[in-house]
Amino acid sequence: MNCCDNILKQILIKKMMMCQMAIPLSFPNLFNNEQMFLLWSLRHLNLEWTNKTTGVHKENPVDYPIPIVSAIRLGDLSKSKSLILNGILCKQKNDIFFNNDCNGGQLSRKLSNGVVELAWYLPENCKDESFNDIWAIANLRGDALKYSLQFDLLNRVSNVMLIFLTKESLGQSFDILEKVSSINQKLIFVFLDVVSYSTDKNQKQIEKENFKIFMKLMNNKIICVRETVNGKKKNRATLNTEIINRMKESLNSIKTWDNKGTFNMEQVSNISKDIGISIDEDTEHCRKGKELADFVVSILVSNNAEDKNKVLPLQGKILSNWSRLSKQHARREGAEGITPEDFDIKIYREKKKCREEQLRLVQNMEKEMEKLPLFIKQNQEVINHFLKWMKFYLDARSNKLLPKLQNNYHELWNNMQKKAVKEDNDSVILSNLEKKINNASFGLEHFMREIGQVYEACVHHNETKHFENIMNNLSMSAADLLIAGFPLEIMDGDACQMPTIWLKAVFDALSQQLGNKKVYIISVLGIQSSGKSTLLNTMFGFNFTVSSGRCTKGVFAQLISVDEHLAQKLGFEYVLVLDTEGLRAPELVSHVQGHDNEIATLVIAMGDVTIVNLMGENTTEIAEILQISVHAFLRMRIASNSMKLKPGCYFVHQNVSDVTASKNMQSSYEKLKDQLDSITAAAAKIEDANEIQEFNDVIEFDMNQQIWYFPALWNGNPPMAPINSRYSGKAFDFKTNIFQYPSKKGLKCLTFADLKDRLSHVWDAILKENFVFTFKNSLELQCFTLLEKKVLSLCLEFRKYVSQEKHKFCNKIDNCDDTKIRTYQVTVGIDFKTFIENYHESCKKDLKEFMENTRYKDIIIQWEFSVLNKVQYVKDELINEADTDFTHRFELRKIEHDQREKVSEYIEEVKKFVGEIASIDFDSENDDESPVAKFEKKWKVWIDKLQFTQIKDRTNISAEVWKVFQKVYHQHHTICNQYNQKDKCDICDLDTIPTLQDDDFTTKLATYDDKRNLRETLTEIENDTLSIMTKMKDYLNSIKHLDFDNNFTWVIHERFEKMINNFNEQNQKYNLSVWYQVKVFAHILKNVIPHFQKMHNEHLEKVSPKNTLIEKYKPQVYKVFNGFYTKCQKEIIAAKNLKDLLLPAILDSVKDRLSEDITYNLTSSNKEFQTKSELNIKILLDLRK
Repeated sequence: MNCCDNILKQILIKKMMMCQMAIPLSFPNLFNNEQMFLLWSLRHLNLEWTNKTTGVHKENPVDYPIPIVSAIRLGDLSKSKSLILNGILCKQKNDIFFNNDCNGGQLSRKLSNGVVELAWYLPENCKDESFNDIWAIANLRGDALKYSLQFDLLNRVSNVMLIFLTKESLGQSFDILEKVSSINQKLIFVFLDVVSYSTDKNQKQIEKENFKIFMKLMNNKIICVRETVNGKKKNRATLNTEIINRMKESLNSIKTWDNKGTFNMEQVSNISKDIGISIDEDTEHCRKGKELADFVVSILVSNNAEDKNKVLPLQGKILSNWSRLSKQHARREGAEGITPEDFDIKIYREKKKCREEQLRLVQNMEKEMEKLPLFIKQNQEVINHFLKWMKFYLDARSNKLLPKLQNNYHELWNNMQKKAVKEDNDSVILSNLEKKINNASFGLEHFMREIGQVYEACVHHNETKHFENIMNNLSMSAADLLIAGFPLEIMDGDACQMPTIWLKAVFDALSQQLGNKKVYIISVLGIQSSGKSTLLNTMFGFNFTVSSGRCTKGVFAQLISVDEHLAQKLGFEYVLVLDTEGLRAPELVSHVQGHDNEIATLVIAMGDVTIVNLMGENTTEIAEILQISVHAFLRMRIASNSMKLKPGCYFVHQNVSDVTASKNMQSSYEKLKDQLDSITAAAAKIEDANEIQEFNDVIEFDMNQQIWYFPALWNGNPPMAPINSRYSGKAFDFKTNIFQYPSKKGLKCLTFADLKDRLSHVWDAILKENFVFTFKNSLELQCFTLLEKKVLSLCLEFRKYVSQEKHKFCNKIDNCDDTKIRTYQVTVGIDFKTFIENYHESCKKDLKEFMENTRYKDIIIQWEFSVLNKVQYVKDELINEADTDFTHRFELRKIEHDQREKVSEYIEEVKKFVGEIASIDFDSENDDESPVAKFEKKWKVWIDKLQFTQIKDRTNISAEVWKVFQKVYHQHHTICNQYNQKDKCDICDLDTIPTLQDDDFTTKLATYDDKRNLRETLTEIENDTLSIMTKMKDYLNSIKHLDFDNNFTWVIHERFEKMINNFNEQNQKYNLSVWYQVKVFAHILKNVIPHFQKMHNEHLEKVSPKNTLIEKYKPQVYKVFNGFYTKCQKEIIAAKNLKDLLLPAILDSVKDRLSEDITYNLTSSNKEFQTKSELNIKILLDLRK
């Protein structure tokens, strides 16, 4: 202890306590001869015990007052005081205090004299317990007569003092006994006298006198226990029982729970300081660390520390929303009915809002952010102490809030189990309690997570310049902490989110500090409370939290450096260990099944080797998780070249004490191996990955070398049981074996830069995978696949049959008499809906019969509601499509009816046009334009002037087609996302095929030579693909005269799938993979969309009111025009002939009579023109004027 720093002392003391060894409370400092009190080392201890009255307790001894029993000896004893104390504390042999009976116990002491050791009695509420409640025992090493300072401390703080002495030592002890008598405490004197055969009367008289003085000094208010009575010596058990009974009497008289007469260790440390004992927390690094922690706690108090969401606002709801949106985006959840571009924009905007809210909160914390350098610039020792202090404060907060909430939760859970009928309100209350428990769990990892979110929010918005100094140092500080041994959160256990931006920055900083060293990644996986963290702590000396129930939440990493000489031999310089939360946690029963499967797949994919930790010999639950992980891992490998990983796997069985367990479980593992092999082969068949034949093809597993059996961790029943040394020895052997795994298997370990990339690739693959994670095991997945094929087949038949009937109904609308059209418009929708409802009932009946008759009906029944909803959705979709089509047809009929009513108006307009055309032709002598051409010209002008009702096009063909694509391949949406609506074609060109690769097929032959056969195989696949394209063109030609119907897309898929299945069944060399199927079908759809659009456009053009008018009425109008035009031409010719006959005679008659008529008119109407003289006079008068 003298050579350890505070952090190491804390770790050592925690390990000593786990091993049920007494811990040093105070010891002499060899370097300055001062007595040192170890308060700091006690701060991170948690004592757990059960009281019959008050129940389960979990308390920290620094804060919690506990009765203290001190044990001292006066003079030399014939028996070991520590051995007696061990018998009092534990009935079974357990060397809590080092004693003469231990190995090396007879050696002379050099360092331990003057040390005050501390241990606790922790009851477990069983029948044969010695004490009903907790108490502490402080044991002073050496003769108390020689260590007055230590004695003074124990005398001041003890509730009960056990004083071991002999009659011979009484005479030398009166001074110290006087001090003892002056303190109000219970005293138990244990006389360990050797049976004396001496006849020296003087000696006996001295002893009697000393004893009288002793009794007088103690006022007879003492309890004495004698080892020897009437010359007979008591055995050890009898002596221990008598001491225990006396201690019970003394402890029961203490008023413990009103805090009177008892001290916690912080109070004891204050008393120590008063009498001149140094406190370890007064060192400079510890004091500065505490000051920084107190500063942070003061901020928490000002921000309402009871509400974690207010103290750490960047996580919680905001981070959960970000995680949900990331998964929705990657898995295309909720993308139905909108284009991929619109879906991407929608998710991007929502995620941007989350980051903007985080950034706003960061900017509001600018004062706190400015003080971050105060922490970052501290040396590592201060930061280490600061983090330890923070952990202590936060754990104290959680320990204050959690027990009551957890008791309420378990009480409600138990009440729910007793009820015959579950109430909906109970589930709501239980869920609310879960949230409260989560909010009360406030640890150091939450602060580190908040720092990561600060970094990500700033980087996302390019705000690093604003906090440039801080941002540059945050990742470097996190890397320093990882190097120093603090865990780094890889996956947030609350939001199930991996902060990849933050982690990349940390590993970049790690690479800068350590160099791009090779790192060996070990991950651990197991059911809750199976001892994962305990195993890692034992193997690597970590400090992961351990207890029954859920300790770890999420995934955490710790880094270990490897000795330089050993690194050259092993092939790696560092080990990164991933600890995970327990799977199948009872408190997560209300959560989705995929939570455990995601974590399992993540750690298996991340690790070079995964330790599958099991409690006992049962492998059932972990086998279920492995099944899903293998299938998910397989799908991720198919979807991404970056996921071509093959991790190793060890099975560790804990608490298996039988030495013959390996033989006994041989058959069980053979069955498990066969089961995993068959499941892997079935998964490979589903995914068309024929190169995968067994479990070992996906995850490396040697049944003879990679199964380990560990004995029980404890020797006896906790909390007083010691650690089993065989467990530690087994852990050491296992660590040695697992370290040799890379060299044995020829594994090339990653560098820190590679590790960063793997993190990103694995998380990206997990984000995109959703289908497999939702199942409990592989059998469930197979059953669901079988059921879905049936549903898809039923829905396809449903669509085809309804499409045929809809066509008949549309023909009836087209041919319906005008007088009945309004009545039919009311009844057609009802009749068609009735027809669909009847067929829908038939489909439901068929589906229920299928589910009832299958041998997996007990599994399939859980999806009955879901699949019936799918059929219901198809029915509703078909009804909506039919309503749209019928409305369209009735619109056309209405337009046609309106046109017929207006045809007379059109004809009157035509008559006017005919008159104009005829008169122009008569007046124009040099017009070579034919009347027909003039009609066409005038017709166009006339048509352009008329107003037509436009038919609304409600069809988004591209969206409808791609919707089918997403539905039929929704199980492979990871691949589907790479082929979407962004890849557009302007024309249909099915003479081309997509570029083929080696991922497009899987071989069936074990002798397949990649290099020799690849080109030949790809050529064959190209020819088969061209054949598929030809058949698709033939189908498109057969429907080109029709309007678009999305049922055509379903038919194309049905034909495509049949061709693929036939090919895979008949071909003996290889299978066309899922990747190929998705790629080629996407290529077909991309090209048929312009063809469908053309069909639809031609249909709209054909049925448009303008074209209907042209097609139906233009011949009729032209006929009227032609008749009118001919009639007008005849009338004009007759009038011209009459004119030619009459005009000459009229001209001659006018010439003959014109002069006479002029003269007559002039003379008859004016007298001036009657005579010549009057005319002259008139002229002269006019001239005069």
